Amino acid sequence: MEKYFDLELWKKMQESFSSAIELPVVTIDEQGNELICSGTVPYYWQLVNLKPAGKDLIASARIEKYNMLLERENDGKYIIYSDASGLVSIIVPILLNGKIISSVVASCIIQNVRNFESCRALEKLTGVTFEEYSDALNKIKVINVVEVQTLAKMLALFASLVPELAAQKYIADRKINELTILNQIASTVNSTLDLPKILQSVMNFMLQAIKAKSCSIVIIETKKRYSLHEPSNALLKAESMLTSQVAETKAVIKIPVIKNDFRFYELKVEYNAVLAFPLRCKDEVIGVINLYGDYINLSESDLAFLNIVTTQVAIAIDNARKYENVKDASIRDKLTGLFNRRHFMDILINEIERSQRIKTPITISMFDIDYFKKYNDTHGHLAGDKLLKELADVVQGSVRNIDTVGRYGGEEFIIVMPATKPQEAKVVIDRVRQNLANKRFDGEQMQPNKKITISIGLVTCMNGSLTCEEMIAHADKNLYRVKDSGRDSVKSTIILDRNMQPIEVFE
Repeated sequence: MEKYFDLELWKKMQESFSSAIELPVVTIDEQGNELICSGTVPYYWQLVNLKPAGKDLIASARIEKYNMLLERENDGKYIIYSDASGLVSIIVPILLNGKIISSVVASCIIQNVRNFESCRALEKLTGVTFEEYSDALNKIKVINVVEVQTLAKMLALFASLVPELAAQKYIADRKINELTILNQIASTVNSTLDLPKILQSVMNFMLQAIKAKSCSIVIIETKKRYSLHEPSNALLKAESMLTSQVAETKAVIKIPVIKNDFRFYELKVEYNAVLAFPLRCKDEVIGVINLYGDYINLSESDLAFLNIVTTQVAIAIDNARKYENVKDASIRDKLTGLFNRRHFMDILINEIERSQRIKTPITISMFDIDYFKKYNDTHGHLAGDKLLKELADVVQGSVRNIDTVGRYGGEEFIIVMPATKPQEAKVVIDRVRQNLANKRFDGEQMQPNKKITISIGLVTCMNGSLTCEEMIAHADKNLYRVKDSGRDSVKSTIILDRNMQPIEVFE
């Protein structure tokens, strides 16, 4: 019912009605579950509900009558029925736009109709004593037959008028809430280009608006996933397939029962349903927003709201993407895609400062391509550019996540390795050299070594006492020592303190 009504308003109205007729009134769902109870629920009901068997007895009777209401083609008519004890219940459908969405029940006893013998059957079923049931049955309000019909008509009137009022308030409140959320999203999008911050805010707003339990946003281009909750591996796998389908079809995908969908067969049911909504920008799906919850039953109004939100999100993603591209262009070398010299120097300065602060070693490596001028003269500058790009890709793929590679200038490159001792740096450099040896480059057979090789100079400062310029000078000196001794090798030194001479480590 919370999908249709302001439940608090419904509860207040039901309590007022229950007080007016001096009888308990209960709103139930299609499974016979009690949603809202008003008035003093008869002690008799409480006793029957004490045990699962008694609870099932009441629920099954309600479900049976609820189904009878459905069979009447939503004519809004009520059903009056009694149980073996003489307890009379009136069940009336709650209609909204001609559709039964729930029902409301009131119960009483008609004069001289109590059947105490039924209490013995209940005693066997639930374990509550005959005396307790008899006493409880005596306390239920007694009315005459005419009053039952009047009560039924009053209950039917309540069930026909109140839903419209509750629904109208619910719709009005929801519209105000949606406008507030749209304003908050627009404000967030316009105030920052920090994409994670924008998406985090959007996901929180979506949970408020759609009453979902969890939300995730996947960016197609980068394959980055943003979420409010830590996902299981099974959920990530299922969501990946779902994202691919949404990107391909550009359509909304609703999965009302997750456990019945092949993508989620490995998933322990964390949620019952999922809605995957495409994030479109200029007819391109650039991302997908996934909403998880107990049910997916969105109205046309909900879908229209989602469409506005996802358009805002798509614009935010596109703007952030353009900003990142511009920012990236200013800090990366256009040819190789590595960090350019200026940005690399900023990174190196920060790493040296951190090394000084936490007292850890730092290693840098400078290297260049052996006989690169000869390669350029033989094959041309376009081939030389291709060689630089391919070599940069191999090096970038050979270093660790904590390492940073930059193009220092021409055919010269530089690597900073934080918190790295000489022996650890050697492992990285050996991997770089091995991967380059395994790579086939165009025209390498015409080089003096019959292959593409590099000369490498390393320096490790153990306490971060050297400046950025001093470290580069030491690494560059070691590089030229390699050049002078025949190329295609490594020379490395370690500096314990800026006031001490470099110590040769390995070749």
